[in-house]
Amino acid sequence: GAWVNLQEAVMETAPSLEPSAIGGSMTNPVDNAPGVYGLDDSEGLTGLFYIPAEYVEDIEEAATLMHMMNSNTFTGAVVRIDDAKDLAESLKTNIEGTQWVCGCPDRLIIVINDGYVIYAFGEASIMDSFSDAIGSLYPNAETVCDESLL
Repeated sequence: GAWVNLQEAVMETAPSLEPSAIGGSMTNPVDNAPGVYGLDDSEGLTGLFYIPAEYVEDIEEAATLMHMMNSNTFTGAVVRIDDAKDLAESLKTNIEGTQWVCGCPDRLIIVINDGYVIYAFGEASIMDSFSDAIGSLYPNAETVCDESLL
């Protein structure tokens, strides 16, 4: 499921986030590891993870991981949805159009793999590790976005 995909993708990234990362949702938090995100928390999906509201009801499952002190350091999610390509493009637009309060994340990566949208933004070295993990775990994933946000 989504949680397994995200856990695999951040295996090399997560150590650089410890002890300041949290996965899942407020009702189902996981310390220093990705966690399943409750789909009943539509405000969190749109506000914290930039998923456009019109896609929330179509999400089959989701998992998340973010830095607790500053989400711009690292925020990542995996979402299972039928319209993966459309969601990926909308995420790109939403995240690129964000007016950041505490500094801008360095890089945004969005890929699609087997019906899952896997995406993250954050600090350059963490995103390098994330990119390497995605590339080795999902060599056939379609890259929708891999670019600087600066």
